[in-house]
Amino acid sequence: MEVVKGYKGFDHNMQCRGLQYKENEKMIHEGEPSLCNKGLHFCENPLDVLRYYPILDSNAKPAQYREVDAGGVITEKEKGDSKRSCTELLIGAKIDLKHILKVGIELCFSKKTEFTESGDYSHAATSGNSSHAATSGYYSHAATSGNSSHAATSGYYSHAATSGNSSPAATSGNSSHAATSGNSSHAATSGNYSHAATSGNSSPAATSGYYSHAATSGYYSHAATSGNSSPAATSGYYSHAATSGNYSPAATSGNSSHAATSGNSSHAATSGKNSIACSIGRCAKAKSSVGNWIVLSEYDNGGNVVTVKTFKVDGKKIKTDTFYCLKNKKLQEVSE
Repeated sequence: MEVVKGYKGFDHNMQCRGLQYKENEKMIHEGEPSLCNKGLHFCENPLDVLRYYPILDSNAKPAQYREVDAGGVITEKEKGDSKRSCTELLIGAKIDLKHILKVGIELCFSKKTEFTESGDYSHAATSGNSSHAATSGYYSHAATSGNSSHAATSGYYSHAATSGNSSPAATSGNSSHAATSGNSSHAATSGNYSHAATSGNSSPAATSGYYSHAATSGYYSHAATSGNSSPAATSGYYSHAATSGNYSPAATSGNSSHAATSGNSSHAATSGKNSIACSIGRCAKAKSSVGNWIVLSEYDNGGNVVTVKTFKVDGKKIKTDTFYCLKNKKLQEVSE
């Protein structure tokens, strides 16, 4: 029986679509699988997992990503995507963002050019220092592995990836990915439903499209989104996560880091020491761990600022890992 290696995302409780998954457990789906409809879904390319499973779940907590082995009946994937559905799925080891980027970049280099570098479904790759790789067609890939290199795509559903230090990666098409694994690198996307991710220290990740994601795992890094419903997350020390769109969470897990949101109904969360969670949009909320600070604002029905207040999480009066908002100028606990 065919076994396909892949990757899958879950919420922080390791749930997906109401199903509870466990490590080293095989899930079985009864009946024929149907892509995006029925069965157990996964992606062959880990970069595509970021498209379907946000880096922050609905509770502003980090999503989980796992290696999986798919078996049984497996659907074919569509052009420009590696998502598939199957009837048997064995859940493997947990992986982090750095591993996702590493494998995703390696897959970009393994592709062979099907048409031209400006045509759809085409690939451009360089391995030398100070090199450039660019594609302008849909479903295309641009990848570099040398230092000070650039990778760029302008077509929808495309990927731009770099593994060298000081290397930018950029995409301008919707549902595209930009990823870097080298230090001092940049990843940026301007299309809706797109993702920007970096795993190197001192590396920014930014998105400007709605429903897009920006994530960094290196120290002194920045993750920023400007579109509605777009999360920003960092896991390194002294890092910043910021969102300006409505319904967009910002989260950091490293010490001395900052998470800030200015959009309505957004979330700010920090878990590292000496950190600040700031949420100054309407109907916004913030949470942090003991010893950290939260900053909140309150607006009236006309959209005018009523007050802005700062609180220190002491673990008693103000609970740890609990969301708060301001109502009638007073701190109020809210559900996740």
